[in-house]
Amino acid sequence: MAVSIAFALVQSRLDYANSILYGISSTSVNKLQRVQNPAVRIAVTPQIGFSSSQNDVKRSNWLPIKQRADFKIAALTYKV
Repeated sequence: MAVSIAFALVQSRLDYANSILYGISSTSVNKLQRVQNPAVRIAVTPQIGFSSSQNDVKRSNWLPIKQRADFKIAALTYKV
């Protein structure tokens, strides 16, 4: 249930037109990554407690923001 809510509320907004994120500054990427990290933490770690959000992103099936934008560009290029 938490995974569905996190994906619906956070990931769908981060994925919407994420190809325009290609080449943006690392400051902007970090701001978006700080939005994604809590959603991943909720989905990956069911217990309450501190865990490294970077490790959570690596353990999950969700790519970090920069890699998501790169993947979107690669997928669009492949389709063309």
